[in-house]
Amino acid sequence: SVAFWLKSPPLIDPVASVALRRESSPRHASSVGAFSKLVPSQPHLCKMADTMPETVDPNTMQEGVNLTSAREARKRAELDAQLLANRIALLKQEEEKAWKKIEETKKRAAEIVELRKQNEQKFSAKEQFYKQKWESIRSAQTQNAQQREKAKAVREQTRHGLMEQKHVNAQSTKQQSQ
Repeated sequence: SVAFWLKSPPLIDPVASVALRRESSPRHASSVGAFSKLVPSQPHLCKMADTMPETVDPNTMQEGVNLTSAREARKRAELDAQLLANRIALLKQEEEKAWKKIEETKKRAAEIVELRKQNEQKFSAKEQFYKQKWESIRSAQTQNAQQREKAKAVREQTRHGLMEQKHVNAQSTKQQSQ
């Protein structure tokens, strides 16, 4: 659809347009013969030229050509202006669409950055949680190891105390028996 607006209007031969207009107007019928000589590519004008007298006032013909040329030039200029206005409007619409896409992209980029921040915070919190959990496990393992060592020391002491007691009892029994 853009190419349609960029096409220039077809150029109209100002001499031919004057001839066509004069052909349809009875008061200018006398000037058609002169125009048929200028525009031989239009056979319908040549046929009419044979039936019409060839007396044309050069000043009238020149004024008509100039006036028609001016009208055609004005019409072309107006059409060109309209085409340019349409093209400008289309470009403005495209610019608005582009700005909307840019804004949407910026908004989406901000959302992505926010999501990344949230994910990093979640990851950091999870990492901190597991670090604390690991520290508490290590602390519990250390405490359990210390308690096992104490319990082992107490058992060893108790066994050593029992052995000592047995040894003392055995010696005391031995002394009594002697």
